[in-house]
Amino acid sequence: MSSYPRFYFSTLFVILFLWFQPLNASGVYNDFSSFFNSVDTSHVVTEFRLSDITFQHGHSHLFSAAFRGRVYSKTTVKFIIPYFALRSDELISFGFGDFAFNSTTMMKGDSLGVNGVFFRTDFRFPTGSKSLYPFSIHSLDGGCGIEVRRNLSLVYLKGAATYTFVGERCYEGDYLYSNYLVFAASVGIEIGKRSLFQLSGYNMNFRKNDEHWMFIPEVKNYLTENIEFSICGGFEIGKRDNRIFNSMVSVYLAFRFPSGNSQIE
Repeated sequence: MSSYPRFYFSTLFVILFLWFQPLNASGVYNDFSSFFNSVDTSHVVTEFRLSDITFQHGHSHLFSAAFRGRVYSKTTVKFIIPYFALRSDELISFGFGDFAFNSTTMMKGDSLGVNGVFFRTDFRFPTGSKSLYPFSIHSLDGGCGIEVRRNLSLVYLKGAATYTFVGERCYEGDYLYSNYLVFAASVGIEIGKRSLFQLSGYNMNFRKNDEHWMFIPEVKNYLTENIEFSICGGFEIGKRDNRIFNSMVSVYLAFRFPSGNSQIE
């Protein structure tokens, strides 16, 4: 089977398997579908993502735009701007969520950044209103950690551990929020010359509240050397009343501005 039919059959499977009905949920939503960046040497990349999310009080659509680029040869930075349309109790709210920024700096690895150990930083800015909870908590958060990458022929492995310090901690009431630790792991397998299947798992442990487990399968396709398209689903397991969200389906498009030595994983 050629790469294109395999890509579209995989996409259909993801949509059918992950379209769950809304359940109960609580907590703060983090867009883990954007946690790991694609590995490339492009100087400037624009990213667009549209997601459909179900959670405790209703239904939401998320549109996010991101700008990613390399600083010098070892550091990649990314700035994310999310915009939500939130339907809750027959009311619809629109607005920006909390902006986010992250960076990875190679401490040891190869020139392309495919293999190596990286120092990672993550920040969340209080640009959104609490009326858009669980997508905005109105808290200035920051943290850091370690990310590792390993390429084994047709298999790409990534892992990370980060700790985030929360600016507005709340241990009681409707907006429980505290410092949290994230463990993340991802396995990518080539399914064609330009396609990749990736499965990622995340453990988000709030030090004073609860912990959450999220899983995100994704199918990527490099339409051209400079255009990447992907579709992914996501779901959280655990106690029904403690979930941050229940299911998520999103589509993603990235455009890499050409440079003289751009390469992708």
